Amino acid sequence: MLIEAAWSYRYPPQVAKDKAEIVVRLPKIVRDIAWKAQLRLCKRFRTLSAAGKKPTVVVAPIA
Repeated sequence: MLIEAAWSYRYPPQVAKDKAEIVVRLPKIVRDIAWKAQLRLCKRFRTLSAAGKKPTVVVAPIA
């Protein structure tokens, strides 16, 4: 399941429209931590991909 979820970090971080109202209700510290994690994992995916790694290999360390 972690491998499948890691594929989502190929795309830029964003909050889904249907999840936006749920996210607004969370405490600010939780939102900040989650957003920071999205930024970090997306950057890692792009960095490893730019280094010439295959996408299937990149997903494993992110998961």
